[in-house]
Amino acid sequence: MNTCNSPLLTLPATAPAAGKASSTAHRALAAALLALATGYASSLALQAQTLDPWETMDDFQHTRGLLAVSADISGDPAGNIYAVGSGTAAADGSQRIALVQKSADQGATWTIVDELSLSDWPWAHYRAFTSDTSPTSPTFGRLFVGGNGYPANQPSTNLAWIIRESADQGATWTTADSPFPFVGDTYAGCADIKVSPSGDVYASGSSLKYGAVVRRRSAGASQFTTVFAAGQSTAGSCWSIAFHPTRGVFTACDKDITGSPGIPVWTVRRSPSGNSNTWTTVDTFMSPTIKPYGSARDIVVTDSGMIYVSGWTYSVKTRLETWVVRSSADGGVTWTISDSYTGSWGAEGSGIALDSTGTNIFVCGRVQDSSGSSHWLVRKGTPVVKLVQQGKKWVQVSTVVWANSDVFQLAQNQAAMANDLNRDPSGNIFVSGHAADATGVDHWIVRKLAK
Repeated sequence: MNTCNSPLLTLPATAPAAGKASSTAHRALAAALLALATGYASSLALQAQTLDPWETMDDFQHTRGLLAVSADISGDPAGNIYAVGSGTAAADGSQRIALVQKSADQGATWTIVDELSLSDWPWAHYRAFTSDTSPTSPTFGRLFVGGNGYPANQPSTNLAWIIRESADQGATWTTADSPFPFVGDTYAGCADIKVSPSGDVYASGSSLKYGAVVRRRSAGASQFTTVFAAGQSTAGSCWSIAFHPTRGVFTACDKDITGSPGIPVWTVRRSPSGNSNTWTTVDTFMSPTIKPYGSARDIVVTDSGMIYVSGWTYSVKTRLETWVVRSSADGGVTWTISDSYTGSWGAEGSGIALDSTGTNIFVCGRVQDSSGSSHWLVRKGTPVVKLVQQGKKWVQVSTVVWANSDVFQLAQNQAAMANDLNRDPSGNIFVSGHAADATGVDHWIVRKLAK
């Protein structure tokens, strides 16, 4: 809630009597004005930090004056950048168009290359995008997009799983998987899609009946099959997929606490082969609090095999939702906290990516200032070696130093959130998400940090 838009003090209809009542009212008014000033100062302080030179490359609404959101962004081997998401086409939100936008000039201009028809999909949203970047893969250069929506030929209570692909850089698209791939289930969604170095296509998400799920289309095959399903009792979702050079496939997930439906817990799962019946949980992280909830939202692996997972959890110390990055240097056997950040009033991490050197880490999400206003946030992690005293000796310890890289709102005191980020072949970092204008309506936003 944005408290700056709420009444700070309701004065009585008639003036209070002189003396104690008047003094109390003045003190209350002064306290309220101080609170307002403190919240505004906090917002200014957040914005005024020394940040990297990000710039907005796309400010978009499919239908002028109606909500638009970008959920994911990535590139293809040719250097094109694609942002995916959706825009509402009806003021009541009943119609929503899933969209893919493409830029062939490093974000300077954008063109819609996929737009799901409202006659076929009255409501749809793209949540994930990837391209096959392995030259040895049989689908090298192919584009894939995933999400969910309501098909026109189904009851409005049925939420379909969407995966589409393009073999010509977005000029034409075909359906790559069944909209209802889980037997007996009519409510599911794809949250991420990735192509392994060998050309296997993995899609992850959730199903009402099967919980967190992963499907795979093996290299050269034509059909997806389900290789993991957590089960309805644990619910949750597999939000993101990554591939380790020696330890197999990893997914950043959440799951419900046993006996506590609707309370997600940060979870990372691994399979050495990606096959069925080979998936195990390698990290379950929560603070020991009265509300032990959280979610692992994205995952990335360096060439050397270092794993970083971004997301959020609840802090017992601050009693706020806390932006968290966890890392593993041994293939998921042990984990440590690399970054923990709350801002003034809580923060949530979302997407994660490496820069062109493969060492510096960028994480995006949102942070709330002391007035409760959400800001788009990007933080940058730089690996360093520090001297640390252990007993009587000083030893060199590798660590990551984190700092805010971008803090953004489209309009002051209006909510903004960065959903995902990635780099292009030139080394530029692109971030996509949404930010509300002065009227409170979200715009699809893409921002860029030039190399």
